[in-house]
Order: sequence, then structure tokens, then C-alpha cells
Amino acid sequence: LILNPDPEKYKNYPQGGFLKDKKLPKDPWGREYIYINNDSNIEIISLGADGKEGGEGENKDIKLSECN
Repeated sequence: LILNPDPEKYKNYPQGGFLKDKKLPKDPWGREYIYINNDSNIEIISLGADGKEGGEGENKDIKLSECN
């Protein structure tokens, strides 16, 4: 999001990246997101309102997974 991972492949990547001030956003509860990159799979995780793994309702974890 900040640095172009492959300038040859991503020729239209914005100079300076996609994030203003080069700061990663926080989750809706003001905590850092958890980023996991396992070469073929990327996960972005918020631990919900309580900041603990698991939970229900607004305490439920929010996960976004992208497989390459």
C-alpha cells in the first residue's frame, strides 16, 4: 500500500503509494489490524470490539482473506 511491490508489473501504481502520510489505518475500535502474508495467502484481521480472539456480535473477529 505504500511501496510498489513490482514496478514492472504495476506501472500505474501511484507515486507515494495509496496511503496518505504513509500510515496504516486502524480498525474501527482504534487498534492495529493484524496482517498475515503467507506467500500465497494474505489475511487482514480485526479482533473486534473487545480486542480478543473469537467472540460474538460486535466482539466477533473480522477477517479478510485473499488467495493468490
